[in-house]
Amino acid sequence: NNKINAKVVTKLSFSQLKKCGLSRQKVLGIQSLAKQILNKSFNPKLINTEINILKKTGAKIQLKKDEINIKGNNIIKNINAIFKIA
Repeated sequence: NNKINAKVVTKLSFSQLKKCGLSRQKVLGIQSLAKQILNKSFNPKLINTEINILKKTGAKIQLKKDEINIKGNNIIKNINAIFKIA
């Protein structure tokens, strides 16, 4: 499938993620999040603060069971994130 998930992200190198247009900090954050999801140390409740900040910037956010879709505005690009937390 064409969906990005934690297992896929951990297989990508730093430079591959950087070529997607991500900053150094975003690459490190995404890699860290993927590792936390896979080793089950990620607490999904912590992401609520980030979601609230994005809402304040005008982003449209759709939450599903294991998916977060962020429709960006002029400041934020669109993001579709799939989280498989088992």
